[in-house]
Amino acid sequence: MSDHAFLAPSSASAWGPGGCPAYPRMAAAFPEDDGTLEAREGDAAHWYVSETALGRRPEMGAVAPKGHPVNEEMAECAWAMVTDMRAKIEDPAVMTATEQRVEMPEIHPTLNWGRMDFGAIDPTKRILYAWDFKYGHGYVDVFENWQLVDYAVGAARHFGVTIDHTWTIDNRIYQPRSFHEDGQIKRWVCDGARFLELRAQLAAAATAAVDPDAPMVTGAQCHHCPARHACPALKRVGGVAMDMSLRGVPLELEPENAGLLLRMVRTARERLEDLETGLDAFVSEALRSGVRIPGWEMKPGTARERWTQPVADVLALGAVLGVDLQKPVEPITPAQARKKGIDAAVISAYSERPPGAVKLQPVDEKDIRKAFQ
Repeated sequence: MSDHAFLAPSSASAWGPGGCPAYPRMAAAFPEDDGTLEAREGDAAHWYVSETALGRRPEMGAVAPKGHPVNEEMAECAWAMVTDMRAKIEDPAVMTATEQRVEMPEIHPTLNWGRMDFGAIDPTKRILYAWDFKYGHGYVDVFENWQLVDYAVGAARHFGVTIDHTWTIDNRIYQPRSFHEDGQIKRWVCDGARFLELRAQLAAAATAAVDPDAPMVTGAQCHHCPARHACPALKRVGGVAMDMSLRGVPLELEPENAGLLLRMVRTARERLEDLETGLDAFVSEALRSGVRIPGWEMKPGTARERWTQPVADVLALGAVLGVDLQKPVEPITPAQARKKGIDAAVISAYSERPPGAVKLQPVDEKDIRKAFQ
């Protein structure tokens, strides 16, 4: 059996409601390389989280299943989720499952299954927990996150409970390397009634996605689609965007029309960027394989200059020449201090989070639902 389900929970945001019904078919035709450095790092970080939470903390340098060693950064990033997992694991009232394969026939009878990072239930309080660890840098929104909805369905089946309106679903994404105003631990709590509505929507999307003639729909899912270089829908959108770029824009625009045009231009730019990254990966791989492509070559760039001698020798050189080459000593960041156990109230008294630059941003329908949940 394949390591990945046709309707994989990890890509539910792509094939789920509002996504691309053809995504699973296209992804199966152009499978991603699980052996990339990014994939192996993510696997090692996940392995460290689960092993440590289960009381089998790997030593630094221990090699994870896909061949990548764990390091100090992974250990630091794992701290928050491992702490919360241990609290549930050690609670006698809570049933837990770590790195457990779960199946979701409520979504699709045979094609929807996966391995959830952490699931748990508190039968007395009627709370189901669905938590996921993300080691990547790109922001992942927890609100109505389809991967977590999918895994919550699987967790309920695994623990043998029937979710109704009396239950609460505690969804969390631990993303220590994503720096966002939502924080590195993002939590979304919904009641059982809303969960059942979302489950029904996901099941309907799964039905559409297994149709051999499922349509291709462009959107945010294109950014990570392994088939974006071969997607006719994305190519058409890219062609329209390039065509629009050659046309004149009226000088006089009403504010409403200007807002609509700005949204169209930004969307077109995003789809062009998706098409570019897909073609870049395809052409690069072809060149590495020895295929000649006119007008393109693989050429090394210029890396950041660095010292080749030990630090002590570099500092000694500076002393001989009368130049101080030592960096000024700086304290660790407030976030790092918080991870070392200093009370958050104390850190807040000595630190601040200044507001970022004011930027023009489109209003997202999901943001509106968040505000009124």
